[in-house]
Amino acid sequence: MAQKRVNISINEDLNEVWSRVAKKHGLTKSGMVEEWLENVLPILDQEQPKKVLQHAMKALAKEIDTTASLFE
Repeated sequence: MAQKRVNISINEDLNEVWSRVAKKHGLTKSGMVEEWLENVLPILDQEQPKKVLQHAMKALAKEIDTTASLFE
């Protein structure tokens, strides 16, 4: 799929943290934004508030499980 360039404006402090975190995890900043949008937009696109909450809770449970497995 073709990529579309999007420009955003953020403060310098946030940009520095973003750059540091991306480098720490071997990610690109644009990849981080794309992944975040892929996860958030389906939630925000839901028409029924109950579906939004249900999706958010399932996603949170998955992340908690993933984090917990790091401590095994």
